[in-house]
Amino acid sequence: MRPSSARPARPQAGHWIPWIFVAGFALVISVNFALIWLAVGSFSGLAEAHPYRAGLDYNQTLAAARAQEALGWKAAFVLEPAAGPGSVRVVASLTDRSGRPIENMKVEAAFLRPAAAGHDRSAVLAPEGGGRYAAVVPLGLRGQWEIRILVRGGTGVWQAAQRVMAP
Repeated sequence: MRPSSARPARPQAGHWIPWIFVAGFALVISVNFALIWLAVGSFSGLAEAHPYRAGLDYNQTLAAARAQEALGWKAAFVLEPAAGPGSVRVVASLTDRSGRPIENMKVEAAFLRPAAAGHDRSAVLAPEGGGRYAAVVPLGLRGQWEIRILVRGGTGVWQAAQRVMAP
């Protein structure tokens, strides 16, 4: 009989490689859970401050939209560079259904920055004649803006919105 030389079994080379895959999947799963937790905790899903009240007023909103459409008014916006850093001159041209200028109205404009909160501006546009209303507005940032105008006059309230590029 031969004496047995019992050597302890040596682990195979590369025995740790499957644990790299386990650690990688664990990392991906933990990061996904963290992102899900942050997403659910940071946004309530509500776009309206008082959604119930807005829902109740929806029929009035639809009626106002039909009345506005019946007027057939159109608005065109132009942004021009103005004196002063970050300032633009906005000109709104208002016409009725037959293309005649709309005169003697009070026109307010809101400038909303779709890409960043906290940069919104508002201005009252002064009449220039020929259905044109204008104002110089210090936007401060170049790029895309949404202009929303509110026209008040003898026929009630009319509004329009358009995306523009500020120079």
